[in-house]
Amino acid sequence: VDGVEAAVAKAQELADPVRDALMLIRTRITTPVQFDPSTAERTFRIIASDYVYTVLLADIMAHAAVHAPNIGFEIVPPELRTTEMLERGEADLLVTLESYVTMDQPTVKLFSDVHAAICWSGSVHSGGIDEAAFHAADHAIAYFGPARIQSVSESFFAQQGIERNVEVWVPSFTMLPQAVVGTDRIATMQKRYADYWARILPITVLPVPIETPPIEEVAQWHVARDKDQGIKWLVDQLKTHSEHLATDATEFAV
Repeated sequence: VDGVEAAVAKAQELADPVRDALMLIRTRITTPVQFDPSTAERTFRIIASDYVYTVLLADIMAHAAVHAPNIGFEIVPPELRTTEMLERGEADLLVTLESYVTMDQPTVKLFSDVHAAICWSGSVHSGGIDEAAFHAADHAIAYFGPARIQSVSESFFAQQGIERNVEVWVPSFTMLPQAVVGTDRIATMQKRYADYWARILPITVLPVPIETPPIEEVAQWHVARDKDQGIKWLVDQLKTHSEHLATDATEFAV
């Protein structure tokens, strides 16, 4: 028994050095020093939600198809191991809420958003929804991964003790609009994403009648990759395309 415990203790002792060694191999040995997007052959693995993919990453990938034709992208949905994946070098970049990143890795702010309530355009709520109606309505909510991670709005509602009748659970923000169409359900999601779906589906985008925290999206990468020119190019693309997002997208029509 003592021998097993000693072996376990030794393995735990070596965990950090081994992780650092693997990161060194991934970032300093297998990654080219020079990076020319027009000729480079590389696939970036990015952890991001379907929301971030639609409002930001899809445009970057379209731009890259013309200006960086040999660059590939793998989008990985967020999960409980998100931070660990970044620290182990299993992902090149994380795009997430500012409140979700670690303090010991480089970070850059990208764009802001606010929460919106959505409903079917034929719903009883389409003319507007007050706080009492919001509480009384049937809701559709999104969760993420096998661990059923809550969205930031759902975490906020839970922390505030705001109880609602949840009628539908879906595993992505993408599914929320169709979960309300043809019903009197409502859902809470990011306004930029809600506006996107309102151009495709018969949904109405309304202010949430409860004050919710702002949405601040950031990008983060491992400090060991600070000199990686490919990461620098990717971060520059994120910043440039974030600047192109409509500045008035977070305002509701009066």
